[in-house]
Amino acid sequence: MPNYAELDKLTKAQVQSIKLETKATARRAVRTEGTTKQVILAEGDSWFNFPPGVDLIDHLTHQHAFKIENAGCFGDTLQNMVYGEKDRNGTSSIDELVERARVLKPKVVLFSGGGNDVAGTELLAYLNHAKSGLPELRMRVVEDAFHATARQAIGDFVRQMTAASPGCVVIHHGYGVPVPNGAKTKAIWGLIPIAGPWIKTQFDKRRISFENARLHMRTLIDEFNKVQVQLEVEFAATGPNGAYKHVDLRGIVQDGDWSDELHLKPSAFAKCADVIAAKIREVMPGPVMAAAPLREGSQKAYWHRGTVKGTPALPPPTKEAPAKASSTGKATKRVVKKVGKKKVAKKSK
Repeated sequence: MPNYAELDKLTKAQVQSIKLETKATARRAVRTEGTTKQVILAEGDSWFNFPPGVDLIDHLTHQHAFKIENAGCFGDTLQNMVYGEKDRNGTSSIDELVERARVLKPKVVLFSGGGNDVAGTELLAYLNHAKSGLPELRMRVVEDAFHATARQAIGDFVRQMTAASPGCVVIHHGYGVPVPNGAKTKAIWGLIPIAGPWIKTQFDKRRISFENARLHMRTLIDEFNKVQVQLEVEFAATGPNGAYKHVDLRGIVQDGDWSDELHLKPSAFAKCADVIAAKIREVMPGPVMAAAPLREGSQKAYWHRGTVKGTPALPPPTKEAPAKASSTGKATKRVVKKVGKKKVAKKSK
């Protein structure tokens, strides 16, 4: 495979070019809907929509040649993605997504949700003060949040997608175990402010040590993945492939793969995308694929090529220090794509 470490050294121009082509590919896919090459529908958080760097959708589009219509929005929560907040017209993001599923009839729906539901101030609800004499992690709260609330929400999402597109499979990735080290996301683009940290600050408020914070984050991520495994079993009998597939990324994401407390480096997103791509091919071989993945030495990696049609090839990555990724943390608006136009619904806290 290409040297994914090069993705961590891309210039602003290279990242912008890749992301422009990702959007252009989605538009072309919508214009040709109904052909033998299926369009994949995606909904998710910043792992699907990370403006400062190459994310999962970018890599799945360019390295694996999937046609993806992406409704992902950085900072979005599982609850908002599944149940939505109605706008002034009485519609919500989930209404729009269900309608797109009815139109596109995707065989695969990609889902990235759950990480933001336990980050930031939300994390405090799971923690007791270290000096209280109580267990630092409130397992009853964890079990209710994951095995009741999150499980119900994910199941409802699957049921809505399969009702709109019978026979489709929802592929939902878990998350790696973040390092609660207080790493911030720095603004590298003028419109994106500094954000974070989301995790260490909350543990500090409860006077919980770094070592214990790491153990608690692993427990939270393990519980989330446990729910996903249970749901995969639950939906296994709904079709030849089942209606829900879980992608476990805990063995893929390492400590050094994080750019901050919530987001991966582009090279790590690429590794995770490879695993997700394998799952897509497993449940839907053939027409969903526009082309086979590139083999090493057969062609330049996509980040070395001119990605926007009509523009010259981009220069190879410079040797300058990699720029830090950035994010606004919690999203302030949702962008939902429709054929030929975009609809924006404001999101309130």
